[in-house]
Amino acid sequence: MRRVPAVAMFALLLGVGVVAFAADEDRTTTGVPREQWRPITEIIERFTGMGYQVQGIEGDDNLYEVEAIDPNGLWVKAYVDPVSGEILKERSDDD
Repeated sequence: MRRVPAVAMFALLLGVGVVAFAADEDRTTTGVPREQWRPITEIIERFTGMGYQVQGIEGDDNLYEVEAIDPNGLWVKAYVDPVSGEILKERSDDD
């Protein structure tokens, strides 16, 4: 049986790691591809239905960040799960 030199094995493993990293580039840190995220329009409609005035929304890393005025007139930033649409955390800009 032929032995593979350590340098060749390291290069092979490094190459596999680079390919795996590149394949995950379109995935979030939760491992969900962006194609499986809910559309931004759906998130906006959900917030509007709850009485919020959405001022901005952005898809970052593993969630949506929504800036809005809540039903009480306070500026808030909400962090939303991109797959379920669940509000994970909400804070007012005064926090």
